[in-house]
Amino acid sequence: MTEFKKIFDIVLKVTPFAYILGFFVINGYLTNYNFSEYNILNLTFLKTGILLITLLTLAILSVYFCYRPETMSDDLRKSWPSVLLAIYILHILVFLLIPVFLEKNTIFEDNPTLSLILIFLKLVLVIYMFWASYKKPQNTKSILLITLPPIILMAVIIYFYSRHNPVVYYLWIAILVLGAKTILTIGDIGDNNYKLGMTQDIIFLIVFAFLFGKYFYPKIPSKYGGGAPYKIALTDKPNLLFDSTIIRLDTFDVIYENDSKFFLQNKAKKVFSQEKSDIKTYLILKNSR
Repeated sequence: MTEFKKIFDIVLKVTPFAYILGFFVINGYLTNYNFSEYNILNLTFLKTGILLITLLTLAILSVYFCYRPETMSDDLRKSWPSVLLAIYILHILVFLLIPVFLEKNTIFEDNPTLSLILIFLKLVLVIYMFWASYKKPQNTKSILLITLPPIILMAVIIYFYSRHNPVVYYLWIAILVLGAKTILTIGDIGDNNYKLGMTQDIIFLIVFAFLFGKYFYPKIPSKYGGGAPYKIALTDKPNLLFDSTIIRLDTFDVIYENDSKFFLQNKAKKVFSQEKSDIKTYLILKNSR
């Protein structure tokens, strides 16, 4: 019962935090279309906030895994191995998230040379990590020699992917920024002066949520909780199954929806809102990836 109460307390604390972050994510996204959303009862805020908190948690845990009070100090020579290891794990996190943004028909299928280079780099990375796993570094220099090469190699691989899809590059920068912010903050938690720094952290999270909504949210498929547009067909016919006449279907991209309306984009890239109550029938033609 005690464990259940702890989980319940965590949910109670995280829910309003996720809701607020989701508000800034959604409105950051809608600024791309000169819209805004201020309906406080919109549960999309909560769902989107949970998506962002998941990313924040992964980045924080990646750093925290490497953090040890006895290894972190004002002397960079002592703390650098832990920082480097954190950067290494953050790169792995980016590497794991890349498939979320990849499409089936990518540039690599049409470019055999680039495909072979990537396969070679990945093979080298796997071999190196397998070799490094048997090494037992004894000092800072050996840690650098073991940890730095795979970071460079992963950065090169991520760079190749970002040339095909720029959002991968933005994801890379975002994860590293989150990691750096966590490294700078984690040692101050519990300090008497930390309350003074909380305001800066709150502003940082709000700005990050807004930018996340503007640049990442539109690229994340809906099956992952993102806002990638999907296609919809509208008709003025109340029933498609039993109507024998030729039916005209107008297709649009749904860039956003709430409980009462769709925000649609036509083929001319014009964006407008449509009340759901005014639509007789609609069909989802192609969900986002």
